[in-house]
Parts: sequence; structure tokens; C-alpha cells
Amino acid sequence: LEFQRHRLFKEVLYTRKSFTFNKDDPHFDKGMSFIKIVAAKSGDSVSVSQDELKVNGQKVGIAGMRHVVNFLELNPSDYEYDVVIEENELFVVGETIYSYDSRYWGAIDTSTILGKAYAIF
Repeated sequence: LEFQRHRLFKEVLYTRKSFTFNKDDPHFDKGMSFIKIVAAKSGDSVSVSQDELKVNGQKVGIAGMRHVVNFLELNPSDYEYDVVIEENELFVVGETIYSYDSRYWGAIDTSTILGKAYAIF
């Protein structure tokens, strides 16, 4: 199981994408650019809860949601769900405990992708 989880993390999560935020949202304006990690693609099954994220039944090593839920004063039960990612969509997540991502506003359309993103040190 540990090998499968590591393989899933390497193959799926280390793909960073830059995209245009095209959602109606009270916290961010439409048209902003974001960089997030692709956690799931079309056809993948995603299970979201405050404490973990699962893709196709495998737990993904992403921080829980409690910090953002508490900071934005959200109702935690509104963010516990299962979904299958639709054609031409990606489920994207951030790398920190403060990430506001697809767990809150859903999958993004692939047409909003600007390109791959790389960390430069």
C-alpha cells in the first residue's frame, strides 16, 4: 500500500498547472491566475473530507482542510463529498494547510489551463 500511495503521489500530484480561476467565489476574483497540483483527472473518483483526500480509493498526502474551514468560518459538512471528475476537468489542490482549492470550489475546466508550472529556487 505504501508503494502504491507513493506511486500515486509521484505520477499524479507532482504535476503543477497554472490556470485562470474562472469560478464565482466570494474570496477570489474571476480571472486570477493560480498554481495548484493536479490531484485527479477525468474519470477519477474523489472523496473529500476535512481530514483527508482520496483519489480512486487511495489516500493522498495533502494537508487537511480544518485551517481554511475555520479561518473562512465555513460549515465543515458542506465540504465532505464524493465526486467523479468529468470529461475535460481536473481536480487541483495546494501544498499547504492554508490552500483554497478544488476541495472548496470543485474541479476546473481544462480550457482554463495556462501551462505547466515549476518551482524555481
